Parts: sequence; C-alpha cells; structure tokens
Amino acid sequence: MIAAGLPRYARGTITDSAELRRALADIRQSGHSISREEMTDGAASVAAPVHDGSGAVIAAISVVVPSSSPDLVPLIAPVRLAALGISRELGRRHPH
Repeated sequence: MIAAGLPRYARGTITDSAELRRALADIRQSGHSISREEMTDGAASVAAPVHDGSGAVIAAISVVVPSSSPDLVPLIAPVRLAALGISRELGRRHPH
C-alpha cells in the first residue's frame, strides 16, 4: 500500500511513508491506535486489534467520536477489552 502512494482522505491523513511506518510501530507496541481526522474530517477514533486463534491480527474494533472530544484516553481500556474478548472467543471457536 505504501509503495502505491498514500492519498489524503482528511486533514489529518498521514501521507508520508516514514511517518506512517513510525505510527504503525507505535500502534504495535501500545496495542491501540488513536486517530484524529485521519479518515474523516470531524471524526476521531480509538481502535484495537482483534486476533485469531493463532495470534494473527484479522480485524480491528474501534469507537468513533467527534474530533472535538478533548480526551480519548478513557476510551482506550474499554476498546482494548472489547478486542480482547472478541479475540478470546475467536480463539475458542477456531483454535490453531
């Protein structure tokens, strides 16, 4: 995807490949993502990965709020907990 170019979708879209790589590394380390106006102007989100039974990331879950929301940190724990619950259920249904 990066080689194909990074189009701008909203005012906060990351269009620099080095910046995107740094952001992805930070997300892998923290286990969540906070986004402000990256895909849609006026929207912010907190997301966390959903893993399958082998530990591979197969999806993500997020909550989207107005970008004017001042503090997204309180949303991190509930989003990560929801992702963990889904991941555990998927692991039970499809163990690897």
